[in-house]
Amino acid sequence: MKTYCLKNELIKGINAVMPITQTRNALPILANLLFKTEENAIVISATDLERAIICKIKGEIIEEGAITISAKKFLKIIMEFPSDKPIEISSDKSSQININIKSEKIKTKLTGIDASEYPAIPAFPTENSISINKNTLISMLKKTVFSVSKD
Repeated sequence: MKTYCLKNELIKGINAVMPITQTRNALPILANLLFKTEENAIVISATDLERAIICKIKGEIIEEGAITISAKKFLKIIMEFPSDKPIEISSDKSSQININIKSEKIKTKLTGIDASEYPAIPAFPTENSISINKNTLISMLKKTVFSVSKD
C-alpha cells in the first residue's frame, strides 16, 4: 500500500471515525481504525461491533492496500506533520503490518494489525433509502431539537 495525502484531509477522516474507537474493550483491534486505499480515495473506518463509521477522503493512490492502525497513536503522529506538505503513508512489502509515515522532514513507523483481522463492516442497504442534503438535514434538526427531553 502506498498513498499521499494532505494533513488536513487525514485529520478530517480520523476525527470522523475517532468517536467510535474504544480503548477499553475486550477486542483490542476495536481501538484501531481500518485504513484502506481504493481506486481514487482513502477509506478510513471504525466499528464497535454495533455501529460503524466510514469516511472517504482525497488522496493520491499509488498502490492499493489495507491495514489497521491505532487511532490514537496515528492521530498524534499526523498532528506533528507540517500542514503544507503531502504525507506519504505506505506499508512494507515484506511485512504488511508495518506502516511508514513520512513527509519532507519527518519519518516514522507504526505497527498495525493485518486488515483481514478487522471485523467486517456490513454494507448499508440501499433499498428504501433516501438522500438528503446536509444543510437541509441540519436545518430540520435545529427546528426539532427543542423537543428533546433533558432527562
